[in-house]
Amino acid sequence: MSRELKEYQDASKIVPSGKAEVSFGNKPVFSALLSVGLGIAVALIKGVVTKILGAIVILAGLAVVLLYRSRKVLAFYPEGVMAYKDMDDSLAMYFPYKEIDRWSCKCSNYGTQAVVLMKKNRDYVYVETPDIRSVKAVLRRYLPDRELK
Repeated sequence: MSRELKEYQDASKIVPSGKAEVSFGNKPVFSALLSVGLGIAVALIKGVVTKILGAIVILAGLAVVLLYRSRKVLAFYPEGVMAYKDMDDSLAMYFPYKEIDRWSCKCSNYGTQAVVLMKKNRDYVYVETPDIRSVKAVLRRYLPDRELK
């Protein structure tokens, strides 16, 4: 029977071999910059209301880019992957690649995207990430034969 793993440890005490080759955060930079661009386009339209609306969208996008603290989500090392706890990158779990049996990516109707890493004993960890395409590309590089389709 499978269960979601919740036994996170202090990330500073986990010492994986080597340096993190690729790491991902939860800051939606692309979406924020897209909203800034959209706000600029709306602000260029004639009319006071569109200029105000454009300014609001621009400020919201800039607030995300400048004020939102990015937290680590996943870090890929030469021998394994570190999965950080949602909204708290001081807690993490480390999985050597040889312990990962399968992985898959999930997208919900509500816009959340997540990676599921399943161990050989069917226990799994569910990690939400805004950049699913890049995470999927890295997983295919490290674990090409273990994608669950």
